[in-house]
Amino acid sequence: MPTRLSVDDRRRHLADAGLALAVDHGIAAVTVRGIAERAEVSLGVVHYCFENKDAVVGAMADVLIAELGEAVRSALDAVPRTGVGPPAVRETVRRGLGALWAAIEATPERQILTYEITAYAVRAAGSHRTIAERQYRAMDDATAPFLVDVAEATATTWSVPVPVMVRSILATLDGVVLRWLVDRDSASAAMELDALADRVANWAAVR
Repeated sequence: MPTRLSVDDRRRHLADAGLALAVDHGIAAVTVRGIAERAEVSLGVVHYCFENKDAVVGAMADVLIAELGEAVRSALDAVPRTGVGPPAVRETVRRGLGALWAAIEATPERQILTYEITAYAVRAAGSHRTIAERQYRAMDDATAPFLVDVAEATATTWSVPVPVMVRSILATLDGVVLRWLVDRDSASAAMELDALADRVANWAAVR
């Protein structure tokens, strides 16, 4: 790696190496030595940028969080908000879920790694738990504006507070993704997303 790289650039390079290692072999395979070998740098370079493995995992999580938030925003921003009333809400939300699902299906290894890092962070003591909290906050922050926009565009109001809706939607989506990672049954996943869109539409009322 060129010596002219800044510390921030070095950290990102090493985080990317850690992610590549984890995608191939799982989070348990991520070690300081393994990252150095994958990044083709000395152990000293890794220790200069990161205190220990937990610090590297935190940087890896930050990369995934940024990717996750951007993927959700891009998918939802591309969905047209048209029509009036709960039927339009249902159609718009289902299109949004479909756009998200396309991104999920295209990156199964990344999805598995996200779950692994969440579990790793939850098991860790102290401040490392904030890694998992940041993962979910990124999803919350990308999803809530979409629901506000949908209500405005379809001339509806929500009977459930938006933060509660977001939590429920994302919890359901978490389960659908995890089940799909196990059985790769896309047809069943699509039906589950249909049911989720129906549930969200039931929370909408004409103004």
